[in-house]
Parts: sequence; structure tokens; C-alpha cells
Amino acid sequence: MRKKSGRKLNAYEFYDLLKNVTITVDKYELKIKDMTTDLKLQVLPQLMEIDKMANMIGDFSEHNIFLQTEKIAGNVNACMGFVKDEKKKLYLPNTALNKDIRDITKERSKIIAILKKDVNENLYKNITYLKKNYRIENLLENDDINKRIDIKSMRE
Repeated sequence: MRKKSGRKLNAYEFYDLLKNVTITVDKYELKIKDMTTDLKLQVLPQLMEIDKMANMIGDFSEHNIFLQTEKIAGNVNACMGFVKDEKKKLYLPNTALNKDIRDITKERSKIIAILKKDVNENLYKNITYLKKNYRIENLLENDDINKRIDIKSMRE
């Protein structure tokens, strides 16, 4: 989505416009591909905090002409789809779904923890989600994860 000035809105600016009901077709280019836009808007508030609400992840199993995504993260109320950016070697969001993750993935895994950092930082400093009855000490037992965490600056 672009403002009339030609500058792209980031996801948070777009969400704020939607939340404040100030977005109109006159002001912005709003392209609607199919009839799922209303469904996506219903779950957008939850998905803006996906790092706190997602508790499952899996491979998307319902590929069709209108929706092509690879990974799904979310819960029984809302999901976000991700596709891999080969240049950056990470997954980027490409869709919002008003669906139960169990209905659109064949196999899924429970998320144990979600760690967060700024793009420019090397080590994770925030835990935004930790599975119930799971302790940070359990994470630190994994050497690969332990190397990626700045434990001195960790905030929950």
C-alpha cells in the first residue's frame, strides 16, 4: 500500500489507519484481490501481536490459486502465513487468516518460546512468548539457542 506521496506504509502505519477508521479508497491505493479482506481485518488486531499470541507453527497444506504461503503461525483463532525470502534467508509474512491453524496444517508443532530483537541486533533480548509451565532455564540448555540470546539484557 502506498500513500499518495508514493511512500509505502509500513504494517504498523497501515494498522493504525485501519484501527482509527481513517483509511479511504480515495486517500490510498487499496487493492482487493478477493472476498477475504473482511476476514483478514477481523483478525488483524490479534496478528499485530503475533509474537505474543502464536502457540503453534506448521506447513501450510491448502495451497490454491488465491493463497500461496509456506509456513503458518498462530492459534485456533487467527494465523499468519509466511514465505521464505531467499536473499535474506528468513520468512516474511504474506497473509493473515481468520482460521484455526489446525484446519490448514497437516502437522504442526507447539511453540515453546518466541524471542524478539531489532533487525540490526545480533542477539535476542526479549522473550515475548513462553509456553505455559516452561522456564527460561529450559531454553538455555540448548547450546544453539543459548548462543543467540543476550541473557544479561533479557526481558520477559
